[in-house]
Amino acid sequence: MASINYIIGKRGGDRPEVAIKLTVHNRLRVQTKVQGVLVFRDYWSEAKQCNDLSRKFIKPWEKEEIININSTLSGLSSHVLAQAAATSEDEITKSWLDNVVDSYLHPAKFAPKVEKPLTLMEIVTAFVEDAEQGKVLNDGVRLKTGTVKTYRQVLNYLTKFAQSEKRKDYETDELTGLWYDRFVAFLYSQGMNKNSVGKEIKCLKTILNKRIPHAQRAACELVERGKCKVLKEDVNNVFLNEEQLQVLAAHPFTGSLERVRDLFLILAWSGQRYSDLEQLTAKNIHATQDGKHRYFKVRQTKTEAVVFVPIVPELEQVLTKYDDNPPAPISNQKFNDFIKDACKAVALTDAGKAAGFADDVELERTINAEKQTAVKPFYECVTSHTGRRSFATNGFRRDVPLPLLMSITGHTSEAMFFKYIKEDPEQGRERMLNNYFRLLDTNN
Repeated sequence: MASINYIIGKRGGDRPEVAIKLTVHNRLRVQTKVQGVLVFRDYWSEAKQCNDLSRKFIKPWEKEEIININSTLSGLSSHVLAQAAATSEDEITKSWLDNVVDSYLHPAKFAPKVEKPLTLMEIVTAFVEDAEQGKVLNDGVRLKTGTVKTYRQVLNYLTKFAQSEKRKDYETDELTGLWYDRFVAFLYSQGMNKNSVGKEIKCLKTILNKRIPHAQRAACELVERGKCKVLKEDVNNVFLNEEQLQVLAAHPFTGSLERVRDLFLILAWSGQRYSDLEQLTAKNIHATQDGKHRYFKVRQTKTEAVVFVPIVPELEQVLTKYDDNPPAPISNQKFNDFIKDACKAVALTDAGKAAGFADDVELERTINAEKQTAVKPFYECVTSHTGRRSFATNGFRRDVPLPLLMSITGHTSEAMFFKYIKEDPEQGRERMLNNYFRLLDTNN
């Protein structure tokens, strides 16, 4: 059983502070001051444990204050007794009583802190800075430089977008479908096509999904499944069929164009990305157990996947020319310029024209939210990535088993792999049908 007793301080003149003494089971006694609560000495009643409103000569302006003081003391007494009843005796100390009294008189000090919601720019900026400092990991590995630059680019576009709307920032609950539409329209206004816009949206959604506080997620439509989709479209990129690769290989180039042509052929017969080209050298060449064939063992830069790339005769021919150590790659941008020049040179020859290097290619893309069609010569559409696409398509046309092709290119899903296949759908279905009947005939 616990009891409370208030004691008037000896100091303080007419308005002394009150001390509170808690007694538990007539044994344990702890005491502390009730800071800031001043009573009226002349009106104090020890029996009532408060200022006695029945006393004579209480001035009218004192009465209201006395009522508030008495209410505080009464409430504090109930609060301390309730806390004492729920606390073991060995925990009831002066420090404990100090905290209980303080929590009643100043509840704001003990209220749970409410975190200020993070804004869009705060989330993205912190993520980008962490990525640049190597604090963002993917499967325990730091993000690659190119990936970090991509995230920085998203932040730059968000900053420009906010400025265009005369804003500095956005709350995450403002990231609705309407906000998404405005941001997409802004990206289109920067000269992007649909796939480029989709890349920025994908990066932004990735950042938010990783960093937005859980409490803010429900009110943010941008990360809600099924809303604010990542935009993408199939672009009729070109590839070089085996005849075109042979014509390109036979052309008498010299100097830079010869080296770029040879690097392109390595890509087209290996199926690797341009970022992995520097690994296709002697140091990564291995032989099969029977010693009859050679292959590259490559850890792909983008995905960290380890792939075995067979060195086919066409690839062997290029490697032999350089004693298994082809020229070092140049920048991707310069390479793309040079390979276009090389293909243009081939297009001016009779063999190149017959192979289709000079043919017109119709390109359909969504630019500024409108479908647009452009016609370009075939040679202007060739880039470093055309080599990887050529490998995938030519291998598929040769009826190389899909799992084998994917193990070489490093694709982990058929959906991603088939984006590289550039073939007339009618011809593809007819060939697969013929393959099916051939298998039936073989089994019978």
